[in-house]
Amino acid sequence: MTSCGNQPIFKDGKGCGSCYQIRCLNHPACSGNPETVMITDMNYYPVAKYHFDLSGTAFGAMAQPGRNNELRHAGIIDIQFRRVPCIYPGKTVTFHIEHGSNPNYLAVLVEFEDGDGDVVQVDIMEGNSGYWMPMRESWGSIWRMDSKRRLQGPFSLRITNESGQTLVAYQIIPANWAPNTYYRSNIQYEAFGSAGGGQDFGSAGGGQDFGYPGGLVISSAAGLGTEILGIIGLVCLASYRLHGIEVPKL
Repeated sequence: MTSCGNQPIFKDGKGCGSCYQIRCLNHPACSGNPETVMITDMNYYPVAKYHFDLSGTAFGAMAQPGRNNELRHAGIIDIQFRRVPCIYPGKTVTFHIEHGSNPNYLAVLVEFEDGDGDVVQVDIMEGNSGYWMPMRESWGSIWRMDSKRRLQGPFSLRITNESGQTLVAYQIIPANWAPNTYYRSNIQYEAFGSAGGGQDFGSAGGGQDFGYPGGLVISSAAGLGTEILGIIGLVCLASYRLHGIEVPKL
């Protein structure tokens, strides 16, 4: 499942692809079980220090069986969240050549990175030149290379995640590449031992720290009105908002 996040979570695109566990508390419809969401977009609505925007499906996934709608209409409820490793079973890091790419402009979307899930740097090498050139971040996990001359494939890509781990996909993009095409590599990060991945959720009042200080307040769209729904829809088509507030350790 996916979610938008505000600036401390999305981090100007550096947090795109990162994964979080969320669970709701203090409402009879809450299951108490954590669900994992991946950050895919930014939400600009200034509601709290930390907040997530979820679809109705993701919001309802935190409910007990058969009580999805009840939780969606709860109005405001408490939630805990923490950063966890991303895990994509059976997948390797994949590169998508974005629409509009041409011999002088190459835009690449990086997908399915286990572990941190986010990429903070991408470098590109033409053919066998041995020279790495830094790409520029366009938005989220899309990185681009602008050139006054025609870029010469095949291309190797070097990616670095938030923990500083680097992987290289040698000549992953062929010389005859085409826009709107996926190129799957044979590289992948370790999913374990990443930031925020090892803590257990504790019960309310248990004194557990969850990566970011404190808990969350969730507001469902049913309690906020259609104007809020419109704002969320402009950002990432989500329907339910999760507001983060800073509180003492639980």
